Amino acid sequence: MVVKVPSQTDRRTVRVSLSALGQDRVQELHQMLNGLADQALERIPTEVRASVHTALEWLQKGLLDLAEDKHVPVTGGGPSCTCV
Repeated sequence: MVVKVPSQTDRRTVRVSLSALGQDRVQELHQMLNGLADQALERIPTEVRASVHTALEWLQKGLLDLAEDKHVPVTGGGPSCTCV
């Protein structure tokens, strides 16, 4: 699931990335987690669901801002659930 490629310019460095199988597995995990998030949000009463969604968006923004402040690369990102 992982591909290791030695650097051509620095023997001490190895580039690590996901293989095609690893990328497929990540996609499967994203879909599964998004489905679970949708199911969890469906259990929240309809009248407060929009407020919860807004709060989660603020939380996501705060986490992305913190990652940017600390120069942490963020991959993927974006909304993690589809129900409102």
